[in-house]
Amino acid sequence: MKKLRFVISAIAVSIMALGNSFSTHALDYCGSLTYIVSGNEAVITGYKGSPEVIDLPSQIDGMPVTEIRENAFYKCSTLKEIIIPQSVSKIGNYAFFECTSLETAEINAGISVVPEGSFYGCESLKNISLNTNITSVGDYAFFGCRSIEQFDFPVSVTDIGAYSFAGCRGLTDVKLSGKLKNIEPYSFYNCVSLKKINLPESLLSIGQYAIGFSDSCVSETVTVTGISDSIAEYYAESSGLKFKSRIYYENSSIINAKTAAGLFGWLAFAIVYALLMYIIILKSGQKKEFSIEP
Repeated sequence: MKKLRFVISAIAVSIMALGNSFSTHALDYCGSLTYIVSGNEAVITGYKGSPEVIDLPSQIDGMPVTEIRENAFYKCSTLKEIIIPQSVSKIGNYAFFECTSLETAEINAGISVVPEGSFYGCESLKNISLNTNITSVGDYAFFGCRSIEQFDFPVSVTDIGAYSFAGCRGLTDVKLSGKLKNIEPYSFYNCVSLKKINLPESLLSIGQYAIGFSDSCVSETVTVTGISDSIAEYYAESSGLKFKSRIYYENSSIINAKTAAGLFGWLAFAIVYALLMYIIILKSGQKKEFSIEP
């Protein structure tokens, strides 16, 4: 009986502690955000009204804002700009699901992964700023963001999730990380405006239909650039895409092999020409120096 009482008491204490760690109801911040308290930290749970610009605070009532819950801004159709501070270390899946008016997302958050479906269906999204610590982009992260025209991955990114940019129909320019290792299936599916993509030498795997495919067919206009005898060349050939080889130099600039050969040929000619001119000038000077005036 004493043991049973001890167990019941322990359970009661645990329940009380859990109750104290989370507020019983969402609190209000500046009339536009709702949050709860977890320990000594503030967690964003949602929004109020029809906000257009939200610059999330790094602190609320002296507590750091560390998390944005899943679906926190679900279908917030009025939101046009979101700024996430560095204090945030966790963003829930589908946090900005179908925020159809969202144009700018500045993510300074101390996260290493862009969560699954973060900006799913944000069809107006154009400007995206990610912190330099991002190592992977989750599945469906930017699915259907058809207004994105250019996307530069942080140099730290090693993995791109499935369907992460599928349906980004306006995407024309992608700059991948030199540390990229994996591109999951359908990552850039239905990116019909993407005509070329440079795959880094670091790439270890690329899933089916990741690049160059749409609902209608395989693209005849997409060109994959990469190192010869690499994953990039194998993917292009097996997918029926055009492939263009390249070589790397110390300054990390990318030059096509044919162009490089032409440059080397021109350089060799220039060197030989310069030597000949030097010899001619030298001999001409010697003749003048030792000539005898009549």
